[in-house]
Amino acid sequence: MNLDGETNLKEKLALECTKHYNSESLITKFKASLYCDKPDMSLVRWNCNIKTNNTLHPLSLNQLLLRGCVLRNTDFVYGVVVYTGHETKIMLNSKSPPSKVSNVLRKMNKILYSVFFF
Repeated sequence: MNLDGETNLKEKLALECTKHYNSESLITKFKASLYCDKPDMSLVRWNCNIKTNNTLHPLSLNQLLLRGCVLRNTDFVYGVVVYTGHETKIMLNSKSPPSKVSNVLRKMNKILYSVFFF
């Protein structure tokens, strides 16, 4: 799924402080706290920090994989789920489809309703 309208590959990078956690045995020992802002519709802004070993590291969009993204040029990724369900950016950006009823048909419906109900 393409959220921002571009089809080019976007490079995602791990933080320097987490690059060495590359196996399941190391990840099970990883302890950190994640501080994120509340879910919003913006696809170009995301404020988040990760605290490891009493050090705060800022995260950016280079470390965020949005729902519907496809991995290419890599076999696997270890990550943390931040937003789920209706709080994902794609769900917040989804809108109901526009009505395909013409203005003439709307007017005709109103006239017919008034004829039958009065």
